[in-house]
Order: sequence, then structure tokens, then C-alpha cells
Amino acid sequence: MGALEGSGVLLSGGGSGLGRALVQRFLGEGSKVACLEYSTAKVDRLRAEFGDSVLAIEGDIRDPAASESAVAEVLRNCGRLDALIGTAAIFDNVPAFKLYARNHILPAFDEIMRTNVAGHILIATAAREALEATGGSITFTLSTSGMYPGTGPMYSASKAALTMVVKQLAFELAPRVRVNGVVPGTIRDSGIAGPKALDQQDTTPSAIFPGFYDAAKCMSPQRTCPSATEYTGIYVLLASKTDAAVATGAIINWDTGLGMIGHGMALAPTLVQ
Repeated sequence: MGALEGSGVLLSGGGSGLGRALVQRFLGEGSKVACLEYSTAKVDRLRAEFGDSVLAIEGDIRDPAASESAVAEVLRNCGRLDALIGTAAIFDNVPAFKLYARNHILPAFDEIMRTNVAGHILIATAAREALEATGGSITFTLSTSGMYPGTGPMYSASKAALTMVVKQLAFELAPRVRVNGVVPGTIRDSGIAGPKALDQQDTTPSAIFPGFYDAAKCMSPQRTCPSATEYTGIYVLLASKTDAAVATGAIINWDTGLGMIGHGMALAPTLVQ
């Protein structure tokens, strides 16, 4: 029997990278798992791989109706919702302010902030009542980029904003719903793509900057760039109503020690010289 046997879990962005690793981990812990995933291809892969074990729902986290529909489907199929896990995000892949063309700033800002910030507020709003009914929890994925300089201004701003969303929701939803944030370091197999506004929807950091993940490994005090699977344990802990009963409003650095040395992805400027 797993640590979360019978619990209902909804993930945003569960089709690849960290989200996909969390699907596997929560299934192993005995949860009933659902995903709200934007990509049709990723939804198809989830259904092909997991069959009825995972409720794969196609939808855009930026669309309020998609979040409302996803929560309703979870309740119909799982009967309850105990944990909302937010991993959906896009990364601007541009590590310097000077590289932004002026005509790209507003479209990129809108797309990144709607996905990385507003989308999480929307899905939390849709899930609130169901989580209150079970005494559940919300865990949002933050980033070292939201705490330390070194990556593109749009992504950094979005993750800094989401950090404050975690704290505000924790304050407002206590004592019935716990809300926490996890701050990963670089994820070797994240699969995170860029915004359509920059024509980067099919682009990952390593495609733009060969050696991106090797550089992240060199920066890490632990000299590692972990796989997505290696990051999943903290999410299970925070979803536990016994082991994490006192945890709300926590921003947890889970980042191979990057926070300890006072910077996040400071490698980025070295890659654009």
C-alpha cells in the first residue's frame, strides 16, 4: 500500500518532464491520478501508456473553462480531490534582457504570465471547494529563476510572481487547504518549451544552448543535474496529510544547493556572450 492510497491527485502539465515523472510517482503511491495537459500528442501518449490508470484531460490551463471541466471530471471519475500539483510552465529560453526584440516583449509577457501565473490561479480557483472538502493541498512548482538573477526577465518574473501566489493562497485558504511551493534546480529531462510569441513552442533550452545541462551540473554544489524522477519525493511528502500536516506557505529549495550559494541559473549569461 502506497503512502497516498486512494487519494485523488490532479496535475497540470503531466505529459512530460517533471509532470510525467510525478504521474508515475503518484501512481506508485496509490493515488488516483488525473492530468490537465495542453498538448494533444502528450495526452495521447499518456492514454497509450497508462490506459485507464490515468485520467488524461486535454485542455489549456489558461482557459478557465478547462480547469473547471478538469476538476469536474476528476470528481466524477475519482470521487475526491486531495492534491493539486502545478507543473505546467513555459520558459522563454532567452537568458538576457538585451536579446528581446521590442515588438516581442508584450506578446511574450502575456503568454508567459498567463501560463505560469494566471493559469495556476485559475486551476486553484476551480479546485478550491473540492480541496476544502477533503482537507487537501496545493503544491506549485517554482524555480530558482524566481529568486536569483541569471535567466530571461519574463520567466524570472513569472516564477517570482507565482512564489507570492503560493504565500497569498496559503494565507487565505488556511486552515482547510495547505499551499506550498517547490523550487527545483535545473531538470535534465524537463522538456520545457518556449512561448509561441517567440516561435519557441517546439524548442528546449539545450536546443538553443548546447551544453546547457552540463553547465548546470558544474554550477551545482552537488555537481549534478538531476532527472525529473529525482525531484518527485518532495511532492509526495507535501501531499501527505500526516507527514506534512504542519506545512503551508512553505517555499522549499529542492535545488541541489543552488540557493545555498546565492544564485540560480547564473550560467545563462555565459552562454550568450
